[in-house]
Amino acid sequence: MRLLRIVFSYRLALLSAAAVMIFFNADCSAQLKGVDSSLSRKMADLTGQVAAQAKPYKVSSRFHLMEGTTSGYLVVQVELPPESYMYSLNQTGAINPTKIKVVPSDGFIIDGKFNPDRPAEVIENDPVFSQRVEKHKGKIQFFAPVKFSSVEAVSEAQPEIILNGQVCSAGGVCMPIRDKRVQAEFGGFFGRSVEATNAAGSASLR
Repeated sequence: MRLLRIVFSYRLALLSAAAVMIFFNADCSAQLKGVDSSLSRKMADLTGQVAAQAKPYKVSSRFHLMEGTTSGYLVVQVELPPESYMYSLNQTGAINPTKIKVVPSDGFIIDGKFNPDRPAEVIENDPVFSQRVEKHKGKIQFFAPVKFSSVEAVSEAQPEIILNGQVCSAGGVCMPIRDKRVQAEFGGFFGRSVEATNAAGSASLR
């Protein structure tokens, strides 16, 4: 009889322990689910904040020709949101520069490098990167000389540019620009006097 009581007590203890373990595991699982849910909400909020800060930018392209010739300028224009910036074409170091590539075509050639219509803002020793940083803000236009093979080539031309870089907000949130393709449209003619005074920076081309 005593032996039966001992066995019964032992089995009862095992059942109690099993019940405690089941309750503990269920409680832990519920807590973990709660943590995962909370983490998911925070990540969603953060993603929303980043998306809100990374406001749209606009990229367009056009080409202008000098009157009576098949030579002119290819223009790439980037309009940045307020309080945002992009790095210059000449940026060096740990920061990737803005890059503009023109898709090759038989009808025209790019006869030089792209240059901005105004100098970039320079920070000689940026506190974050500990190096020289060059930034563009607002509306920036990049110009490169272009030559077409013939008058017919001008009428048939569809120059296409590929832009790479990033647009960053004042808070340091950056949105990459990866292989952004834009087709250039004909933007009109300019006079030789404009060419003589550096057409790349002339308001006549805007």
